[in-house]
Amino acid sequence: MIDTAMAYKNHVEIGKAIRDSGIPRSELWITSKIQPNFVQSYEVCLAAVDGILKELGTDYLDLVLIHSPKLGKTKTIELWKGLIEAKRLKKTRAIGVSNFNRGEIEDIVKETETWPDANQIQQHPWSSKAWKDLAKWQTQQGIATIAYTSLGGSRFHRDGVTVWPESVTGLAQSHGATPAQILLRWALQKGIAVIPGSASHEHIIENLAIPSFELTEREMEQLEGAVAPKEWFDKKRGPNKYGDLVASAPWQTGIAKKPK
Repeated sequence: MIDTAMAYKNHVEIGKAIRDSGIPRSELWITSKIQPNFVQSYEVCLAAVDGILKELGTDYLDLVLIHSPKLGKTKTIELWKGLIEAKRLKKTRAIGVSNFNRGEIEDIVKETETWPDANQIQQHPWSSKAWKDLAKWQTQQGIATIAYTSLGGSRFHRDGVTVWPESVTGLAQSHGATPAQILLRWALQKGIAVIPGSASHEHIIENLAIPSFELTEREMEQLEGAVAPKEWFDKKRGPNKYGDLVASAPWQTGIAKKPK
């Protein structure tokens, strides 16, 4: 599974890596995202999907998302219509959104009668209640919740040292697991898909090799009730970047940059 985006500017490199790997396309899941800063219409959205496919060197995507709702309601709906058409043309198998709240999802569905297959959001034991409520609602609607920053995000761990709450390290010791595996197990038991990023080969193996254990309901509550250490948070881009206002009030994420 590969999660990328226009904003990451690495489609060409990923395409080369895929070809060099020799892994059949059918055994890969490739997700990418439309960048609202520069894609602001139905036509440009369709062209952007074609551009992603060309850069990756593939005939289709497995999932393509609108990276954020920052364009506002009217333009975002145009992008959503573009993704609906891209799916109809079989340029992608599934379509979805990222960083959208319930009201924003309901608005695009009301306009198009098409539900997103997935919403990629920050989700971990210390996400606010509003964002956890969104994940529950999405499950009821058949929308997959895909969690990023499920381990805090490497950029938020100061000086290369990961600081874990005692509740996490204690559970890890009792279950013979690592702290990261405890947080991933929490998400999986919540029915949440996780895409933890890592530049370390060892950590990638660790993330995949979650021991076969179950967290009890009490342990799940202990995790969620613990206070995440301050080292986790960055004022501008940390796990608490999207607060309750963004989770509850539609179209509150600001104004996008003008396209070049």
